[in-house]
Amino acid sequence: MARRGGGHGQGGTADRMNRLRTALLGLADRGADYLDAVRADARLVLAAVGETQSAVRRRYEAELDVPFYEDHRSLVVETARKGLDLLIVTLPPHRTYEWLEPAVEAGVPVLMTPPPARTVSEARERIARMAAADRPFLLASCWRYEPFLRRIHDGAEWVGEPLQANVYIASAHAAGGWRGDLQRAGGGALLHDAYDMIDFLLERFGLPASVCARCGTTAEPGTVPNYDTEDAASMLLAFDRHRHAVLTVVRATAGFTWHARLVGTRAVADILPHRMTVTPHDGNRPRTYRRPRLGPVAAGLSVAIDVATGTSPAARLGDRPLDVLAVIEAAYLSARTGEPESPQRLLEREGVVASL
Repeated sequence: MARRGGGHGQGGTADRMNRLRTALLGLADRGADYLDAVRADARLVLAAVGETQSAVRRRYEAELDVPFYEDHRSLVVETARKGLDLLIVTLPPHRTYEWLEPAVEAGVPVLMTPPPARTVSEARERIARMAAADRPFLLASCWRYEPFLRRIHDGAEWVGEPLQANVYIASAHAAGGWRGDLQRAGGGALLHDAYDMIDFLLERFGLPASVCARCGTTAEPGTVPNYDTEDAASMLLAFDRHRHAVLTVVRATAGFTWHARLVGTRAVADILPHRMTVTPHDGNRPRTYRRPRLGPVAAGLSVAIDVATGTSPAARLGDRPLDVLAVIEAAYLSARTGEPESPQRLLEREGVVASL
């Protein structure tokens, strides 16, 4: 059953008529940014919110004049009866069962934050389910959509051919719960905190021939963790033509931050959450570009709106997540075996052809 918030909505009835009715599942973590983006976009109107954590729910009920649901299946079913144009999902992948089938049955386009699944096999099933229903299923990848970061992809002349990359990611400590439960989470810092960065590396370098990785359950020496997922991981990705990338992720900070350095034949790009600096090898002055706070969220949301309205019907999820998840699975396997592992071999085992 839904509880209605007591705050102000996004304009009156007439103002809402031509806007896409949008529901949001999950307000914690990235969900708060998506809420801000939905409220700021004149093409959308918030129709319902799903959140199971009572403390998080109470924080927003006073300011949002929309129904709040604890049961996500009920949100999709009941909101779809009144008209639902877009479903935004910021939940962890083990909770997909709560909304996937109702969304498919209601014919609702879905925008989901990564990771889309815990394994290649699981992602393949979900992509196939949405494809069979001919429904858009998009992954909110900031590297794919955000203009700020598209400069790295489309403006290859800036850095030239990529030669080497170093990525460092620091995120909040996982104090148990689903993030610390291997069966539910499917993995730790690599899967849930590094997915976007691995997507970035594959975008620039292609699928690595091999992956070597080491993982640790805690990033704090001397402590005894009460969970079984990794809080610290490093991996080396070996690409063709002797190109390499190194990625390190730790859960030991109060928030989330990262730094990526991409070395190319023409320049070095240093990418931070709010800016990017490109330093040419020819001695010319570095150029710095600022990144808006909601850049990746707003960009992914804009693509989803185009898909929901039929403006860009070809913008579907595709098989790219399978490549990213194959790299992550190969890293976990390497951490267990102590040997380099092949993402391509994992894809072949699942009968998947790499998209890169």
